[in-house]
Amino acid sequence: MRNFTTFAVVALVCIGSTQSFAQTEKRPFGARHTRQEIIFPKVNGLTVYKTDLHTHTIYSDGEVTPAFRVHEAWRDGLDAVAITDHIEYRRIERDMYKFMQPYIKDELRGKKYAINTNVMTVAPDENGLLVDFNVPYETARKKGDELGILVIRGVEITRKNLGDYNALFTKDNNSIYDPGAVQAIRNARAQGAFIIHNHPQFDRNNENKLTDFCNSLYAEGLIDGVEVGNSCYFYRWIIDHVLNGKYTPCADTDVHSTTDIDYKSGRRDNTVRYRNMTLVFAKSCDEESLHKALLDGRTVAYHDNMLVGSEKLLTDLFKASVKFEVAGKSGKKLSVAVTNNSSMPYIIKAERTVHHIEPLGTTMISVNEESGKINVSVENMWCGSNCHPTMEIRLK
Repeated sequence: MRNFTTFAVVALVCIGSTQSFAQTEKRPFGARHTRQEIIFPKVNGLTVYKTDLHTHTIYSDGEVTPAFRVHEAWRDGLDAVAITDHIEYRRIERDMYKFMQPYIKDELRGKKYAINTNVMTVAPDENGLLVDFNVPYETARKKGDELGILVIRGVEITRKNLGDYNALFTKDNNSIYDPGAVQAIRNARAQGAFIIHNHPQFDRNNENKLTDFCNSLYAEGLIDGVEVGNSCYFYRWIIDHVLNGKYTPCADTDVHSTTDIDYKSGRRDNTVRYRNMTLVFAKSCDEESLHKALLDGRTVAYHDNMLVGSEKLLTDLFKASVKFEVAGKSGKKLSVAVTNNSSMPYIIKAERTVHHIEPLGTTMISVNEESGKINVSVENMWCGSNCHPTMEIRLK
């Protein structure tokens, strides 16, 4: 009897373990499917949407599928992502070609490489460009519809020594390519595309000056936005050019591998840092609203806990995010609670002292009672190459 009881108990435990394991396996979402929320309050009645307007997949020279890129954006807390594979350079396609040999039509079978996968410096041969450049967007959109992420159709137009340019909100990526970079950009603009100057090139003889080719594109009115941040690079020198010329500031990942590798591995501190983002201030997260916001310049570029934008928009964002309240008094000093209601860390200079305002946290600072106000400079916000927004905070 004792042996039977022991056997029954063991069997029940085993059955229970098996059921538990089976239930775990059936769960649709696990730890790696947890989304990191990035919180910003509304600013002037507009929602702050987190976007990445420059990413790559296996359909050019990226390491992951479009679906993975969208899932990654969801997990990283974004609201929208653009798929901007290169038209002219498709490194992974050569391996895809070998894999697809049994399905390729007879006249192309047996060639050593896929055709015209690198036409950045030469024109394509008589075969032309044979692939469907809309496929990356279409496959990404399916995953976006599943996860509630807006996927923006786009391409990157690239020429060695002439720079790289993203075309967003395109209608048909197959009709954009041209051997001439300028004409390719014009073709995208004819579709109503928003054109971003990616990781801007400067004159090798003068780091603070754009190349003549880049300046010709600006002169023709073909550039709408400029990346002040790309991957690990921060282009502080170009901020004045962007803001004075009323171009839309952007910061994007240009991610080819994964954002885990590019932004999260190798860190030795616990400082909050996110992937590059272009924060778009819009009424809703749809193509029409985001496109209009970008055209109107309603963006702030986020790069490595720095924010770049117009002084007014930066000031409005800061005031919507951070509250100053008198918490107590000691002699002639007021204790002021500075509460950050956003996921963005701020570094402020107040009363000649630098204070770090942590995300979703409160910091106490001391202020002279007689003044009844605090003059604040936000040191990790940039409204110029050498300029931070300043504001007067009146205490209540």
